[in-house]
Amino acid sequence: MFVLKKLILTQLCSLPPPRILEGPLAPNTILSKAKVLLHENVLGPESFAVHSSFKTIYTGLKSGHIVELRAKGPDSITAVYLFKLISNNCSGSYSDALQCGRPLGLRFRKNKADYLLIADAYHGLYEFNVVTGYDPNATPIKYLNDVDELDDGITLILSEPSKKFSDRDCLYSLVEHGGDGRLLSYNIKTGEVKVLLDGLQYPNGIQVERSGKCVLFAEMGNIRILRYFLKPLSVICHLVIDNLPGYPDNIRFSKDGNLWVPLGSLRLQSDEFITRNQMLRNSLAKVCLLNGSFFFIVYNNCTHLSSISQVSEVHCKFLKVLAYVESISPQVLRATGG
Repeated sequence: MFVLKKLILTQLCSLPPPRILEGPLAPNTILSKAKVLLHENVLGPESFAVHSSFKTIYTGLKSGHIVELRAKGPDSITAVYLFKLISNNCSGSYSDALQCGRPLGLRFRKNKADYLLIADAYHGLYEFNVVTGYDPNATPIKYLNDVDELDDGITLILSEPSKKFSDRDCLYSLVEHGGDGRLLSYNIKTGEVKVLLDGLQYPNGIQVERSGKCVLFAEMGNIRILRYFLKPLSVICHLVIDNLPGYPDNIRFSKDGNLWVPLGSLRLQSDEFITRNQMLRNSLAKVCLLNGSFFFIVYNNCTHLSSISQVSEVHCKFLKVLAYVESISPQVLRATGG
């Protein structure tokens, strides 16, 4: 339970009614067959990055650690704690977050295969060489969520969810719906930061399209995926998918060109009443309870639009819902079926 310490100024919010979970969105039991690995050994892994040569997986934890996941076999993985900026003992608690940091978006550099880019919610942007160790020449930019790199090897695209609230107070930002998030570009050589888009509702996940001409990003507060043109045509930004069945986080392309969209929490039918009621949101903001729901979905590679100026006319569709998983306790996960 967290008690509000900042002033919340809720804004008008009009989201479409939640989708009915039927057809390709119908819940299933696929993830109930999954095996839980590293139980109680990793706390809150957020983003994953795979080394192109070693094929090892790296992730960041709520404790501030960057860890390497090593496979001993198909059903056995060990976690090797490589690095964290702060040497203090960090539990991943609310009170520790400002000092210990929270590694969120991870990407390996395109032209420097051993360098892992880390977007930290509190310590900004830095690099870590997974072979030789931390690069001390990192330039911090705060507060960041996700990062991706253009093919030129010097331009990074970054998401800044909120200029007012930190990562640990993200729920307040969503309740306020103030639109103070930004999409940024950062030149590694010159240190120049440009604001690509402003006034966004909690942008987080970023994915540069393979053509290098566009950037897809998740706007959690408006439950949608947008595309930003790096070289603007008739429009700078347009809609890809609207009215998601939940709140999107990191997004990534799969090997076959589909876009993975993890949803941190499922939208309920009652959400519409809450989002439209400013007085109720002000009350909810005073004492906020967080839950542990996860929902994963796959989208088709939405590359073709019937009209670039008519953002609602998109040719993309839901492929399949993997499962809806509810955390009952630290030891039990429940996957609901249709």
